[in-house]
Amino acid sequence: MRISADIDDAVARVADELRRRALSLGASLDIDTHALLRARARLLGFPNPGRTSANGHSRLLECSDQWIALTLARPGDVDLLEALTGEPVRPDPWASVAQAASAARADDFVARGRLLGLAVAVAARRPLETNPVIEMSPRATSGPTSELRGLRVADLSSLWAGPLTAKILSDAGAHVTKIESTSRPDGARTRPEFYSTLHSPDQESLVLDFSQAHELEKLRRTLEAADVVIEASRPRALEQLGLGPEQVTRRAGSVWLSITGYGRRPPADGWVAFGDDAAAAGGLVTWSPEGEPNFVGDAIADPLTGLMGALGVVDSLTRGGGHLVDVSLQRSAARIATNAMGAFVEER
Repeated sequence: MRISADIDDAVARVADELRRRALSLGASLDIDTHALLRARARLLGFPNPGRTSANGHSRLLECSDQWIALTLARPGDVDLLEALTGEPVRPDPWASVAQAASAARADDFVARGRLLGLAVAVAARRPLETNPVIEMSPRATSGPTSELRGLRVADLSSLWAGPLTAKILSDAGAHVTKIESTSRPDGARTRPEFYSTLHSPDQESLVLDFSQAHELEKLRRTLEAADVVIEASRPRALEQLGLGPEQVTRRAGSVWLSITGYGRRPPADGWVAFGDDAAAAGGLVTWSPEGEPNFVGDAIADPLTGLMGALGVVDSLTRGGGHLVDVSLQRSAARIATNAMGAFVEER
C-alpha cells in the first residue's frame, strides 16, 4: 500500500504525542503506525487505490467544475442514486452517477447527495483549516486521573475508527465492553480476519435490542457507570434514544468521545462519511500534474481518527476528565494532510 513518507512521519508524530501523554498515566503504548495504516489492506488483499478506493466502495468523480468523492458502502446506497441523478440507474451504477456528476456543479451535487444521506464530499485541493483537530467541551472534573489501567470503557462504535481507539485504551490496561444493537451489529464482523485485529476473543460484549425500553435502560446504566464512552453516531441518533452525552447522568470525570464525519456542529453534524470520502474532504488525496486526484491508503481517515480519538481521551484524562471530546474523520485527515503537528486539542 503506497503511502508517502511525509504522511507516515506526520502520523508517527501523533502516536509519539499519544505515547507521551499515556506515559503520564502509567501506560506504555507500542503503536506501529506504519503497519497500522496498511494492516487492513494487507490482510484483505486490497490493491493500491487510484480513483477507486482500495476497498472498491468509493470513487473520485469529475463534476463540471471540481472533483468529488462518493462512497456506496451500505446495501441501500445504490437505491438512492436515481434520486441523486434524476435518471434511472443503468446496470453499472457507477457509470450512471459519473455521467450525472459530469454535468453538475460539485457543490450542488454534493448538497443533493447529503440530503439523501449519502457519503459524498468535494475533494479538497488543499488541506482545510483544522486548528484544532480535537475539540473538548469542558464539564465538571474530578481531578487528574492517576492511570489508565482498570478504566471502564463502553464502546458503542463500529467498523474501524472507534474500535481502534478502544483497542489502544485496552492495550493501555482499560477494560472495554463492546456494545451492539441486535438490529445493527458491527459491519466489520463480515471481515472476521480484520475484526479480530481490533477485538480480542475475551473482550466483554453487550448485545441489546434498542427498541425495548428495558434494554435501553440497561444501556443507560452501562453508560452512566463508564469512565470512557466511545460512540460514532450522528448526534441525533443517540439523542432520539434519550442517550446523548447531555442526556446521560455521567460520573464526574468521565470522558465521552464522539466520532463523526464532520464534527458535532450543524449542519455538518448530519453528514454521513466513510474513511475515503472523508479523507478527500480533508485534502488527504494526491493530485497528478494533469489535475486528477487519487485516494491515499485504505480508508485512511479511519485509522487516523482512531489515533486522534485515543489522544483526545488520554488528554482529557490527564486534565481531570469530564469532557465531551469531538473528533471527526475529515478534521483528522486534514491535520495529517498539513504534515504538521499544530494544536491538536482545544477546549471550547
